[in-house]
Amino acid sequence: MKKKLWSVILVLGLMLAILSAGAIAAPSDIENHWAETYIEALHAKGIMNGDNQGRFRPNEPISRAELATLVNQAFGFVNDAGKVFVDVKPGDWFAKTVSIAATQGYLQDVDNNRMYPSATVSREQTAVMVARILNLTESGSNSSSFKDSEQISGWAKGMVGAVNQKGYMVGNDGSFRPAAPLTRGEAATIIARILNKEAAHVNDSTTRYDMVYLQSLNGGFVDTIAQYAEEEGLTVDAFKSLCTKAAGDMTAEELVKMNKIRAKQMNPTPDTLMQK
Repeated sequence: MKKKLWSVILVLGLMLAILSAGAIAAPSDIENHWAETYIEALHAKGIMNGDNQGRFRPNEPISRAELATLVNQAFGFVNDAGKVFVDVKPGDWFAKTVSIAATQGYLQDVDNNRMYPSATVSREQTAVMVARILNLTESGSNSSSFKDSEQISGWAKGMVGAVNQKGYMVGNDGSFRPAAPLTRGEAATIIARILNKEAAHVNDSTTRYDMVYLQSLNGGFVDTIAQYAEEEGLTVDAFKSLCTKAAGDMTAEELVKMNKIRAKQMNPTPDTLMQK
């Protein structure tokens, strides 16, 4: 009996030693990375996760499908019109993701109804997507301030200027690098900046749920919304309390929850989503 007990203790001790050594020997691949803070912020909110080995690969280009996943998660987009594309199979992990993105209008097919989900996303394409999501007003003057402004495509100049004016995409060393593939670290930074309290107010307003959202429900919001609030971990009272707060006064977590609730209730558009 004693031999069995000691055997169990020995095995447990070895397992703990192995686990401890593994934890120490496997530092995060974002440690000391310039985007570390932004990635950690999104990871803490469940918006951005690493691969099955816990790596975030911040310097690797992000694909169109991966970016759509981050955006949908961050803004609570769930409305799906069942969009079908030639190069997207029903069983693909990103099938629903890109359909939702296309339904929201920020991700569009490239040609002949093809989505190219595995293709990279250029920085100027990203600027256009962000501007569409946030319904930003074009600003050509801001894009002309970049040293490489002549390399920015005509169809993207106004949008690049708009996101730069808001501080969501600021470039590097005076250059925007419009054709460069967006990296996973850059994607996390842009989304975190939008969700962060320090980001500029969208459309110069701090829209309240009780003025825009609840009025659209014709007064019967408690019965209609209760189940959605509970799904996001909010009691009815907690939800009603958040309804009295301006978007700019909400935490990133509160903003994400409220937008998810809105998305479940109605088809959200850039001007009806709660934004900072």
